[in-house]
Amino acid sequence: MFILKQVNRPSYFRDIISPARNFNFIFANYFINLFFVFIQASVLFLIGRSLSVLSFEVLLTFAIGIFLSSSIFILIGMSLGYLIKSQNLSMLIAIFLVMFFLIMSDLLAPSILASSFIRFIISLNPFVLLNEILADSFILERPLISLIPSLTLLAYWLCGLIIAVYLSKRISIKNAIQ
Repeated sequence: MFILKQVNRPSYFRDIISPARNFNFIFANYFINLFFVFIQASVLFLIGRSLSVLSFEVLLTFAIGIFLSSSIFILIGMSLGYLIKSQNLSMLIAIFLVMFFLIMSDLLAPSILASSFIRFIISLNPFVLLNEILADSFILERPLISLIPSLTLLAYWLCGLIIAVYLSKRISIKNAIQ
């Protein structure tokens, strides 16, 4: 929403021609959204902390998993906001993508029933990766070192989406100038 409001403002052209780099605008918008997610995650963690006793390692795993997965969805929303000028269409596409990730996860139906290729695709889904991280840390109490493969896949998602956001910002600038 912040990106759509920024792109559709009359002063967006002034932002484009300012000497500030694109990464400054991208990371400022990213950190604003991350701040709001941090507040929500902190409230959820405090509620969970009051209901049960959690160790520092579980807290660290929770924080890393929530940070990486929320960053992925923030960056997906930012890239859609830069590419699509219509608020209704961008919200529709964002909801479609989230529903696609949900349907293509093993949260609704077990992935064991699928073929090996579809299971591989499902294993790359951010919902599945976050579910594995949280289940392994909260329920199974596995150490953080055993979660490195899932955290690495989320970090790859994050790197790819940072590139996608930068490219969509450049496309947005080209479209605004024309």
